[in-house]
Amino acid sequence: MTLIHEDTKYSYFFNKNEIVTYKNLKDLINKIKYYVKNDKKRKFIANEGKKKYLKEFNSEKISKYMILKTFNIKSKEKFIWDKNI
Repeated sequence: MTLIHEDTKYSYFFNKNEIVTYKNLKDLINKIKYYVKNDKKRKFIANEGKKKYLKEFNSEKISKYMILKTFNIKSKEKFIWDKNI
C-alpha cells in the first residue's frame, strides 16, 4: 500500500481506495498504526492502487504519450495525467 504526502497531489490520479495520503509526520504515524491493525483494508487499497498504476502508468502508455506529444500527433486516447481530460 502506498502512503504519500498530500502535497504531491497524487490524489489527482488515485482515489482513497488506491492510495493513502497524509498531512504530516503525526498523521503518517497514525495511519501506519491504523493500517497495521486493519490488514483487509490495507491489502484492498494496495491491490486497487497496483491495478490502477499498472493500467495507467505502464511503459507502453507512457511511451505512446511521449511520442504523441513530441510529434504533436492528435489522438482520441485519454491519459490520466493529461490536463485536457
